[in-house]
Amino acid sequence: MKLISAIALDRPREVSTRFGPRLVIDCLNRDTNEKFPIWRGVDDDYSRKYVIKNSPLTVGVDSKGKFNLIEDPALVSLGQPLPESPIPVKS
Repeated sequence: MKLISAIALDRPREVSTRFGPRLVIDCLNRDTNEKFPIWRGVDDDYSRKYVIKNSPLTVGVDSKGKFNLIEDPALVSLGQPLPESPIPVKS
């Protein structure tokens, strides 16, 4: 799998297909300026929460040329409490 750097052109949009509702993220390859879509399931909370206009994305391209969004674990942990430190802080 090859990784490319991309930018989301807008928030994900919901579309109706013959396979049912899907989310589409319109992207721009930062190296080649090629526009391409990433198709996700309609129940994809990650895309709905964290993909916004002009946000940087990491995209994987498989051997068939299919684009897949690589989720950033740092974004998922936003807003969650920090883990308790195992080492006490000296005062």
